[in-house]
Amino acid sequence: MLLAESLVLVALDPSGEPSRPSISQSRPYLGVKAALVTELAFEHHLVLDDGRIRLTGSRPSHPLLARALDAVASHEGKRLTSRLDRIKHAGFAEVVEFMAAEGRLVVEKRRLRGVRYPVRCLDEQAAVLHRLRRASSTNDPMDPPTAALLALASASGLFAVVVPEGTDVEFARQRIRQAAEHAPAAAAVRQVLAAASLALSNAATVGGTFVN
Repeated sequence: MLLAESLVLVALDPSGEPSRPSISQSRPYLGVKAALVTELAFEHHLVLDDGRIRLTGSRPSHPLLARALDAVASHEGKRLTSRLDRIKHAGFAEVVEFMAAEGRLVVEKRRLRGVRYPVRCLDEQAAVLHRLRRASSTNDPMDPPTAALLALASASGLFAVVVPEGTDVEFARQRIRQAAEHAPAAAAVRQVLAAASLALSNAATVGGTFVN
């Protein structure tokens, strides 16, 4: 499962409503975009050379990542911090459409009440949440994908979802800091998280809402 797909499952409750309805949905939406860019870096389809996007010339086999790479390509040479929120057609909508086509969730459009995404792959969702909650609340070693996903989920405003109730908050924050440092291509993860943080800060300043 891609990091972006896992993050979608963390951002939703089983009924398809946001798992954190109190936060701006711009945060998990941008987090999913950041997860796609992170995975492209992990698989060496791009590098962040001093924060600038450089393509390596390879191409992903996964259709979601291939689409994301095409979307990123027009921003090559630019700093990710100034471009992450401008990358179009590679984010939450594309990931949920792909997952819906596979039958793992449903795109349910409701008049006057927006869209929700009931989850059908409940075992997958439960496994992702269990893995992240264990990582955030214990000293158990984190495998690289879990470390990256934990850092991305926290940056997406999903701290309360991935940290079990009753866990010492400072301990969990330290674990998340460790996650960002121990993920594969940790430098790339930090740059993606910094870009996401800046994009969200800019959106909040102008009162905007992030869209794909």
